[in-house]
Parts: sequence; C-alpha cells; structure tokens
Amino acid sequence: MARELYKKGYTTVEVGKMFNVHNSTIYRWCKDIIRPQLGENSPNYKGGCIVGGYKVVYSNGKLKRENRLVMEKYLGRELTSNEIVHHINRNTLDNDIKNLKLLSVGEHRKEHIGERYKGELQDKCCEICKELIPNKNAHHPCEWEKIKTCSKSCAAKLGKERKHGIQSIIS
Repeated sequence: MARELYKKGYTTVEVGKMFNVHNSTIYRWCKDIIRPQLGENSPNYKGGCIVGGYKVVYSNGKLKRENRLVMEKYLGRELTSNEIVHHINRNTLDNDIKNLKLLSVGEHRKEHIGERYKGELQDKCCEICKELIPNKNAHHPCEWEKIKTCSKSCAAKLGKERKHGIQSIIS
C-alpha cells in the first residue's frame, strides 16, 4: 500500500505519517522505485552539476565530466585514461568543441608548466660570453637556477675555467 501511495506522488514523509513510521522506512520499502529516478532519470534533472570546477553529468548511470563526453562524441569513441581534454581558453565550464583540445598526460603537463612559472623567472646572461639566455617559460625554477651558460661550448669553457681556477678564459 505504501508503494502505491508513493507511486501516486506522495512523498516519503507524507506516506510515513500515514503509516506512523519514519520516512527512511518508506524509502527502504520504495528504494527500487526511488533509485531509478536519480540523475538523468529524475524529473528534476537539469543537466548536471559543478564538481571541482568542471561540469559533471550523468551518462549511462555514471557521473562523467561533460568535456570528456563532448570530445568522445566528436571523435566517435571513448577516451582512454591517459587522454586529457584541455580547455583552450582555460574556462573549464566552456565545453564547446572549439574550445577543447585532446592531449596526452605529458603534452598537457607541458601546456601548463609555462604558465605556472610565467613571470617568476627572469632572463639571465651567460657567465662566459655574456649573451642573453632567454627564459621561454619552459624551465622549472629548480632547473633554471642551474643554467649558467647559453650553449654547450660555453658550458665546456666554464668547466675548464672552474677546473683550472682561471678567472676568465675570454680576455
């Protein structure tokens, strides 16, 4: 009887009051009716939610990032776990296919390493020839600190200079 009332549109709280039991009891009695109404099967479903800055939607009964679904539809196949869908304009809610780019994990890391250190690392001069060594925002700060020369030949001269204790090879 409680199941029939729930099917007619009464809430679990209303049915619980009619039977003088807690609404969680009604939920247990009707969960096979209630559960299928979660996610995309729910009449109140509005197309996903935001989780960690990304739009997440139900697909085949599972939560999935919408940007991955858009790329899968575009490619006509499922993505592998080592494929990343990159947002070109950095807006993770803009899932237009024109704003999405498929990258490997390594390519995605390279895409972002430059912006992470942008502006933090200054260009510097070669210790041997005094040429400018530009920071193309491709170096990690730890690596950038170790760079002293602009080329292999200058690095060799610097090595000789340090080995022999000579102040300057270039006169």
